[in-house]
Amino acid sequence: MEFGLHEEFPIYAGGLGILAGDFLKSAHDLGLPVVGIGLRCARGYSRQRIGDDGFPVDEFPEYDAGFLADTGVRLRVRVAAREVEARVWRTERWGNAPLFLLEPVAEEDAWITHRLYEPNLERRVAQEILLGVGGVRALTRLGLEVDTYHFNEGHAVFAGIAMVADRMAAGATFRQAWDAVRERIVFTTHTPVPAGNEVHPLDELRRLGACRELGDDEMQAIGGDPFNMTVAGLRLARRSNAVSAIHGEVSRTMWRDVEGASEILAVTNGVHVPTWQDARIRAAAGGAPEALWDAHQALKREMLDDVAAHTGARLDPDVLTLGFARRAAAYKRADLIFADPGRIELLLAEHRLQLVFAGKAHPDDGDVPRGGGVRARLQHGDRPRTDARRGRVAQQPAAPARGVRDFGYEGCPERRPQLLGARRLVARGLPSRRERLGDRRRGRARPGARHRVTLCDPRG
Repeated sequence: MEFGLHEEFPIYAGGLGILAGDFLKSAHDLGLPVVGIGLRCARGYSRQRIGDDGFPVDEFPEYDAGFLADTGVRLRVRVAAREVEARVWRTERWGNAPLFLLEPVAEEDAWITHRLYEPNLERRVAQEILLGVGGVRALTRLGLEVDTYHFNEGHAVFAGIAMVADRMAAGATFRQAWDAVRERIVFTTHTPVPAGNEVHPLDELRRLGACRELGDDEMQAIGGDPFNMTVAGLRLARRSNAVSAIHGEVSRTMWRDVEGASEILAVTNGVHVPTWQDARIRAAAGGAPEALWDAHQALKREMLDDVAAHTGARLDPDVLTLGFARRAAAYKRADLIFADPGRIELLLAEHRLQLVFAGKAHPDDGDVPRGGGVRARLQHGDRPRTDARRGRVAQQPAAPARGVRDFGYEGCPERRPQLLGARRLVARGLPSRRERLGDRRRGRARPGARHRVTLCDPRG
């Protein structure tokens, strides 16, 4: 449903969309016959700023979509009692494989794609009907012969339901139709917690038109009752994948009791290198180590200048800096680094480490005030002996990581500090590179030199 191609086009929310955007860019670079199908949401996803109380404020501004090309294709899907006409847009603006986006034509249907991930059931299911059922019809109207449909999370599951219904209308039995459709679908599961796996009452899906001509028994066989979108994806696909090796283990355990589920493989997320890696890092790679280090340090200074401009906190370029830039949801475990207080506090107290936390809370989080639970857990680590300081980001949209240059990235539509009165623990005094090299030449080790801090992959 979402594609993270650029911050100018805010139709993405998090890592799922970033993965989809990188996928399309890489497919373009490799010349692969891939297209994307999504929705053109008029207000996209929220931009967040920090209010005077230190908590996020959501805004849904309009954005310029003049770069979208109208394909001239029109199609209809039924949502509840209404036949919704949709147009199909196309864009390849950011060096991506063709991305086709559906949007209702009539003003009275604009509520369906007003913004990404509407909070109530009716709007969410309407979006998924337009995406799934409408997406299959759009590809047909565009004259594209599809070998494989990839469902990136459960949002597109109604495409599989529509394909089964179409085959049954042509004379196949339910089992024959289901088996044939499975051969054409692969599925990616992302979130290993219940909150990331949608469940809808079956009677509501029927009222809204998501079931097409399938009966209750047939819908239950695919997704259960209540209807679980992830379970349906696993049963509609010939093969499924998680997004890392450990996520594969977790997902196989999580869904082991789902009868008829496809095998879940592990495919670790990749990135589109030209989007993520600064050109100066590419230029220095393969040359003298000093050139690569100098490029890294230059980028790090730029990142710290960016942090200072937005928060007022001046960090030390000679201190090891760890950044945590993920959506501000509890299951992302931003506070995991504090799980062993004695260990982390020693690093902070000795000024050998500084941490930058940033993230973006979901606009409809039940955590009141939004982001509060995550914020509270991070504040728990603020003990006097850590020399911790606190600050706020005045306003930081989900922009490319042109500011996260410490990691050598540019052009990333998610990783820049986006919202949260971004919590920072600032520690000073890590030996400079010159000091460390001098110690090494003299055969002298510094305290804690063997210590490592490992953070989770910030993508998921």
